[in-house]
Amino acid sequence: LSCTDSQLQNKGVRLRPRAQGGEILEHTDTFAVRGGLKPPEALQGHGLFWWTAHMVSYIVRPSLDLEAKVRIAALHAGFERPAIGLHVRRGDACVHAAQSNSRPLCRPLDDYIPPLL
Repeated sequence: LSCTDSQLQNKGVRLRPRAQGGEILEHTDTFAVRGGLKPPEALQGHGLFWWTAHMVSYIVRPSLDLEAKVRIAALHAGFERPAIGLHVRRGDACVHAAQSNSRPLCRPLDDYIPPLL
């Protein structure tokens, strides 16, 4: 997954080298970027969701230093692979469900655990 420097510059973006290694995606023309980066023609058949997912995965990828620290912390915490992360919303959706006759009520966290095991 890559773009040439000229493709990025045409979209108001450039890759700037970091002192610690790697590169930073830098906006040079925010007006040109507002429409988002379009995938190269060869990748447009995958769709915008695919392209956006790949761009976001690149942007939020941890540095090698952070990744090493997270792995060490996971070892010390006793995490084993595979690990599953589960986000259970307990906010306004549960309040609205409790006030509605047609929406299902929010279930307690313990209801979600057995299917994961």
